[in-house]
Amino acid sequence: MAESGDPEAQYWLGRIYEAGRLLTLDMEKSAYWYQKSADQGYAPAEYSACGRRAQQDSLENERCLWRAAEKGVPEAQFWLGESLFQRQRYDAAAQSFLDLSTKYGTHAKAPDALLRLGQSLAALKQKEMACATFAEVGRKYPKASASVKQGVEREQKRVQC
Repeated sequence: MAESGDPEAQYWLGRIYEAGRLLTLDMEKSAYWYQKSADQGYAPAEYSACGRRAQQDSLENERCLWRAAEKGVPEAQFWLGESLFQRQRYDAAAQSFLDLSTKYGTHAKAPDALLRLGQSLAALKQKEMACATFAEVGRKYPKASASVKQGVEREQKRVQC
């Protein structure tokens, strides 16, 4: 299917080459298939291809994250929020984490995003909202990872919820 031009199949073939599990690890072939898929506008492939090109340029990397997040790539939404959080742009980070947790609530990064949303709100001195968000992590994601649960407990103590 990838050979026939299916952008989703091309993307997955790129991932398979990148992982080196079903086929021999081959980063050149991986990049080739990601790019073929990205050229057809497949958002996850655009995110992967752009991220590879932008690894050495933080401004270009952030542009890649914005474009991919706008096109609905949950991983990009999370890492955009993380980038903004690390640069202390807490209001924009909060929005990014909120978008992920509401639009992609079943995604693997959703519990982490909700924790980071609470941390962003705490940094913005919005204690009540931060505490409510921390409490929501446990209610919404009872099977969240131990590290997320520990992060929530740590933050609740730090913020004095």
